[in-house]
Amino acid sequence: MLQQINKIKIYIYILAFIFLTTISNINFHNLIKGKFLIDNIQIKTNKLKADNKILDKLKILQNTNILSLKKPEILSVLNEFKFLENINIKKIYPSTIVFQANKTSILAITFINQKKYYVGNNGEFISPKYLQIKKKLPIIFGNFETQDFLFLINLLKKNNVKYKKINKYYYHKSKRWDLYF
Repeated sequence: MLQQINKIKIYIYILAFIFLTTISNINFHNLIKGKFLIDNIQIKTNKLKADNKILDKLKILQNTNILSLKKPEILSVLNEFKFLENINIKKIYPSTIVFQANKTSILAITFINQKKYYVGNNGEFISPKYLQIKKKLPIIFGNFETQDFLFLINLLKKNNVKYKKINKYYYHKSKRWDLYF
């Protein structure tokens, strides 16, 4: 026949277990806190001229804990660089972050409030301060959404129209496009 164990003993054992594991968790946390700090940030892009500027922006992540760093936090630092697409972030433990990205292809030039912007294949208006494009690009006139322009480009590709020979695009409020070859 089994002996009955007093409930008070069970509660004492549970409280002792919780107390001992809490103390060891605090010590473990303090041990890890100093070990996994980011020392090295590597950038692998297609040899962009803005690599140094990207690295300067990512320097604020140094000496932060790699275990507590989340991908949205890193992406929020990189919001300024709209010419990047296919961003991939890898954590290499204990102290390295590898950042891989590609430059988006530039499709056209537009002017917004008398300022020049490039229209990227990623659907963003890109400031020319980071990019120097030497090839001749078409100019888009009108107040348009990038998604409408990308839809037009895909439609032209689908119908085998040589969209690279277009010099100017005019966008009207009625969502009509005029193309000049």
